[in-house]
Amino acid sequence: MAMAMARISEETWTSMYQKVKPPQTMPEFRKRVEAGNIWSLKIPQLEEIIKCLRDSYPSLGVSGNKGALVDRIQGVFRHQQPRETLQHNKVALKIQRPPIANVASAPYPQRFFVKQNVERKVVRSGRCLGEEESTAFAQICADFTLKGHQNPLNPISKLVDIVYVHNDISVTFELDPEDHEAVVQRTSRVHVVPLKMNLEPEGWLEQDMRLFVNKQWIEVLPKTWRNKNPRVHPFTTVLPLDITTYLSRADRRAEIQVEFPNKQMIWQGLLTVCVVGQRKVKELKEEICSRSCVPQKCIASQQEDDDVEMGDEEISLKCPITLASINIPAKGTQCTHKACFDLEMYLTMCNQQKVWNCPICEQQCSFSMLRVDALMDSVLKSVNTDVVSKITVKPDGTWTASAACNGATSSNGLHHSASNGSGGAPEPKSGAKSEAVCVDILSDDEPQPTAKPKSQPWFASGCEHLWGLFHEDVAE
Repeated sequence: MAMAMARISEETWTSMYQKVKPPQTMPEFRKRVEAGNIWSLKIPQLEEIIKCLRDSYPSLGVSGNKGALVDRIQGVFRHQQPRETLQHNKVALKIQRPPIANVASAPYPQRFFVKQNVERKVVRSGRCLGEEESTAFAQICADFTLKGHQNPLNPISKLVDIVYVHNDISVTFELDPEDHEAVVQRTSRVHVVPLKMNLEPEGWLEQDMRLFVNKQWIEVLPKTWRNKNPRVHPFTTVLPLDITTYLSRADRRAEIQVEFPNKQMIWQGLLTVCVVGQRKVKELKEEICSRSCVPQKCIASQQEDDDVEMGDEEISLKCPITLASINIPAKGTQCTHKACFDLEMYLTMCNQQKVWNCPICEQQCSFSMLRVDALMDSVLKSVNTDVVSKITVKPDGTWTASAACNGATSSNGLHHSASNGSGGAPEPKSGAKSEAVCVDILSDDEPQPTAKPKSQPWFASGCEHLWGLFHEDVAE
């Protein structure tokens, strides 16, 4: 049965043609618009088309970027076609699927799991899952963290349904009564998560994929990860689509429809429907702080394994993400450097960008790998970070702190120093040899130059690609 759509009058087409002023004739322009070939038009022309269509479709919005405007125009003419194509495609999906024994010739990616002798899973809605879906369902239930790819701020509490997508589909899922009540009370959320066949995170086809929940079109899909440096292999978490607000408070069942307007660009993978919890950054901080810290002796042990003799190393006490003082120093278990970043800022950044790599060494630094560094923690408790901005770590693990010299000397013009483990603010050692002193060589009549703020952190020399990769969306 075709959808009841308003008919576009000839007067509307004439007005649209006069306002857009395309180089084609009227019949050619109308044919292009109906076919959806409008990407060559400019944004003002697309806005004029939508304004003309609003006579028949008042709910169309005029604001948005070019992709959103094109999707709205294409959606008007696409929905004039019968919706029965979804049912036909469901039947075709069962008929056209290649034999299980001939997986190598399948047009979709290879699976990493074995499909032989798999017990079919029947979800609550009554749908019997296929062999690929049943195997993936069991593996996800065995590891809700998805090998670290699930966002720790939204842990999975239950897997509701999973569907293999390689064409237009329509699937109905059903929540358990207790899960539905938690969703109604907003103590839990419902996410739709795209995954590859090997259960790794997958992105959305933002312009070539249309998703409906209970007949409501979700116009904006989550944007994919941004990796400006091809040399860095980002460790990503999933890109969930929160559909909680599209669900009914009275009905535990909901329908998901996926359409691909461009049949040359069809997304292939798994779509999972999950009930997830909600955690705060403060809770994650407490969990990480309760883990065993990175011991101080690891510095000396790392140098014993190397044949090269290490010298003194200067370390900044500023967070490389915000350039502010570090509150809780942390790094990953795979990190070999002594520098640290602020734990809360790192968790906030990773939650926004869905990329979990160390901002210093670019190594994988997922939630399970985060640890508090014992050395830097003792340093930050022993010095005043408003005065001391850097320390020098010696090969034996001891350290000395130097007062910041911002265009003028400290109170006595000397560098303060403190041995590892000393308490309180660092004090100059009695009888110690004076170190380099900041000397004012300008005359009294000459004004002293003001220090320019740094645009990049101290470690970013020669690593501009890393700064752009991790700090585009994080406010400094």
